[in-house]
Amino acid sequence: MTRLPIRVPRGAVRQIGGVGAFGLAMLLAIGPASASWPRHTIDIASRGADGVRLADVNGDGWLDVTTGWEEGGEVRVCLHPGPARCKTPWPAVTVGRVKSPEDALFVDLDGNESADVVSCCEGHTRSVFVHWAPARSADYLDARKWSTTPIPAAQGKQMWMFAAPANIDNRGSLDLFIGSKGAGGSVSWLEVPRNARDVAAWKMHRLRAAGWIM
Repeated sequence: MTRLPIRVPRGAVRQIGGVGAFGLAMLLAIGPASASWPRHTIDIASRGADGVRLADVNGDGWLDVTTGWEEGGEVRVCLHPGPARCKTPWPAVTVGRVKSPEDALFVDLDGNESADVVSCCEGHTRSVFVHWAPARSADYLDARKWSTTPIPAAQGKQMWMFAAPANIDNRGSLDLFIGSKGAGGSVSWLEVPRNARDVAAWKMHRLRAAGWIM
């Protein structure tokens, strides 16, 4: 197993992009025909995980996982337990319950050095949610310490499929690029105010029309 240490700067979480079923199938297809890839299940708590995002959220040098279970309506985080235990189920927590989550990603929006999770929902939900992490690292796997908030600027607007964090306006706080599909689909920018917890002050800027963002 290759160790991938990632340094987490203040106010940000380094991301590795989503890996979906199609991408994994392509990786397998181009590998040697004689190769055998054992599968180790790390979480089976719900149904329909539609790709994962990876980041080192606790600074131990190992990549952790977040995903939205689309059919099950749960957003989950799994923490890498280290190489000695990585082939068994990982310590995990349901950070929020929302309908039709297509994407979930780590991002420290409020700058308290605890990685929050953002989920993008399609179907009839058509909303973006922030799942606020507990400030104390000892509480990170305690589902009771997490809280979920919809972002009014994006709520009920489009079938949101994907998000990416960026400091777009150079005002200190991280913002989000978000993309959607279907009628009214777009690539948009969610402008996050300095107080990210003031979700009513978030603003959405439509950058361009889009047909199918994945």
